[in-house]
Amino acid sequence: MAKYHEQLQNVWHAYERLHGYVPATARDAVKWGISQGMISLQPVDPYDRMAEDMAKALREEYGVVSKIFRTFLQATAPVVDACSA
Repeated sequence: MAKYHEQLQNVWHAYERLHGYVPATARDAVKWGISQGMISLQPVDPYDRMAEDMAKALREEYGVVSKIFRTFLQATAPVVDACSA
């Protein structure tokens, strides 16, 4: 997978060098890289795609739950007076 990621990084940096600015989106860089023959479209496995979507959804859920838990801990933490310590 490292070689694939390196190819994507190379496309990004080549776009930046040629245009003098970074692409607005990764999609723009990918479309440009494909048009230049630097990379080719990869076949998409719908199970892989849905598994990635599920992982993202669960990370979002964990982030919300984690934020609520941190807020709860901060609200219930004892206040320590610096002068009396």
